[in-house]
Amino acid sequence: MSNIIDGKKIAKELEQNLKKLVIEQDLHPCLKILTCCPDDASKIYLRNKKKACARVGIDCEVLELDEQTTTIEILRQINIWNEDKNTHGIIVQLPLPKQIDVLRVQQAISREKDVDGFHPNSDFTPCTPEGCLILLNQQGISVAGKHCVVVGRSKIVGMPLSQLLLRENATVSICHSHTTSTQLKEICKTADFIFCCAGVPNLIKKEYLKQGVIIIDISINRGEDGKICGDMAEDCKEICSYYTPVPGGIGPMTVYTLLYHTIEACCNTGIDLPF
Repeated sequence: MSNIIDGKKIAKELEQNLKKLVIEQDLHPCLKILTCCPDDASKIYLRNKKKACARVGIDCEVLELDEQTTTIEILRQINIWNEDKNTHGIIVQLPLPKQIDVLRVQQAISREKDVDGFHPNSDFTPCTPEGCLILLNQQGISVAGKHCVVVGRSKIVGMPLSQLLLRENATVSICHSHTTSTQLKEICKTADFIFCCAGVPNLIKKEYLKQGVIIIDISINRGEDGKICGDMAEDCKEICSYYTPVPGGIGPMTVYTLLYHTIEACCNTGIDLPF
């Protein structure tokens, strides 16, 4: 019988420490979010970010631009926020419309305010990869000496997650869109941990797994039935020892890590993460 790793519950417990810090140090952290026609996953994260900010005492303001906006318009707004000493964190919610130069936008955010960790020289680690390891740490689960398979190689999740896992002394394999289904099955069969971040419903199947594997399902997809789901097929739960649900697993931990980064940027001191 597999065990659910309840990211929602753990994130709320950790949020209490942040709320206490904000009150005790009389902090006034402010997070600014810019978005353009968010997709389903982005809408979920935006809603959850605003609610979580309110819970810990972070002022969160969302600016939504229309689909016809330009790179220059976004850069102009980022510059305003960069210069505002009362703005501590800046997020540009992905995805952006096709005409936007995403790299230029990400690099325009001040590294000290890039709480998402997307700037090449950001002061912060990307929230989702960091949130994965915080979650495992809270469960007392170590990746050291284990074979970790990361399915997906995006610049904001898969690749930085692989680097974090290496830092934690895991042996890491990366699968991606050019990995064949046969190769994916062979590689996953040897995995102690599988981190799913490909964005493909039912990509990870029961027959790909060895008994007792731990699955961290990061993706947020909408299945054929219209319901929110991850990359892991439902029957994988019969094989794995632990797994993160979608929703309610990594999403809340991503938001928690964002809150921490914003508060850290506000007080500009080293606060120990539980990681």
